[in-house]
Amino acid sequence: MPINSRLQGLRDHTPEERRRRVVEGAGLPADALDPLGIGGGLTLEQADHMIENVVGTMAIPVGVATNFHIDGVDRLVPMATEEPSVVAAASNAARMARGHGGFRTSHTGDVMAAQIQILDAVDPEGVRMRVLEARDELVALANDQDPVLVQFGGGARDVTARVISTRVGPQVIVHLHVGRTIVTALDPDDAVLATAEVGWA
Repeated sequence: MPINSRLQGLRDHTPEERRRRVVEGAGLPADALDPLGIGGGLTLEQADHMIENVVGTMAIPVGVATNFHIDGVDRLVPMATEEPSVVAAASNAARMARGHGGFRTSHTGDVMAAQIQILDAVDPEGVRMRVLEARDELVALANDQDPVLVQFGGGARDVTARVISTRVGPQVIVHLHVGRTIVTALDPDDAVLATAEVGWA
């Protein structure tokens, strides 16, 4: 059953009625929201007065942002927050975006950035240029630190550098962009599926 994120008037219901509507709208089993029961000393009634569309608590209220249409699919977005109007603002923004096709997502792969700050450089722009000139050497040096990561498709991908102004003077900010990889292997001896995450930054 496709999800229907357009749950109009959800805010006008009690938390119990909202839970029922969310379960029905998402095509979930009736007990799917049971883990969001009362906890952390906060009652549903108290949580319901703190944020919008409360369906449970996690020591702070758990609400559901409606109207999301992401990559062609309706989504109900759970949000744990104690700040009023956050859920309503997200739902309203999603409603406005929905009229224009909703949201589209993309990514550039599983890449992290390790940041290095260089302080007190006499010639910050010169330092930035030297870092960029040594880009290939720096990437190779980083990859020499973990050849196994590189073997499985991870490792350093790029080095970027920029100069920023701060209250204490200019700083050179260097980012080492590192690809992470998930390695999945089947052990033929005992047929146990082992999954290991290999990554560094």
